[in-house]
Amino acid sequence: MDGWQTIFLIMNLMTQSRQMLLLIIKQVDPLFIRMKVLSIFLLKIFIAVFQKKRQNEELIKFWVNNMNWIISKTQISFHTNLYEILKPIWEDLSEYNWIITDVDFITDDNIPLDFDHDYFIFDKKKFETLYRSNTQIVWGVISVVPKNLELDIKLISTLSAENEKVWKSNQFLIQKSILEIIAFDSSYTIVKFKDKKLSGIFKEYFQEEAIDLQKFNDKYIS
Repeated sequence: MDGWQTIFLIMNLMTQSRQMLLLIIKQVDPLFIRMKVLSIFLLKIFIAVFQKKRQNEELIKFWVNNMNWIISKTQISFHTNLYEILKPIWEDLSEYNWIITDVDFITDDNIPLDFDHDYFIFDKKKFETLYRSNTQIVWGVISVVPKNLELDIKLISTLSAENEKVWKSNQFLIQKSILEIIAFDSSYTIVKFKDKKLSGIFKEYFQEEAIDLQKFNDKYIS
């Protein structure tokens, strides 16, 4: 008997021994098969949970790294409804002022906007009147800026919601703003953040309705 035949013989004996051992275990423990099935089932659950965890981690990473969103087809009443857009993050914006420029709107409510001025600067209390009104912002740039920020009024008065920067990620018409909302012709609402936490809250609230601005551009504009 040569070396290879010896090896094959040993392997065959090992296989037979394993099968005999399993047969003995089955006879000794009638729960063996059920335990084996249960162990496989639990393993599948573990794998599924692990995969879901990885998917969630990747999703959170995406939300954190992408802070520019566009809402088009959505369940909100109209574009742009500031109350519905700002609802998930409203309480986190109490320490800021609001700049509104290049605005066109439709409303029957008494609000602090008019068509006689090129821009408006509101504290939270004054902006809240607009926020809680039933007003449609058809066109406009709404920027959230720190209080006591020195503003370039000449620049603000000339800003336009049709500026090409509106459609570019991480480009703000007012550089010091921490949040910028662009109402685009009653069809789209673009929301850009500099704060990862606020962006994450916004995305979690709107879910698939908030589309990454760059992906939207790649699919429909570029």
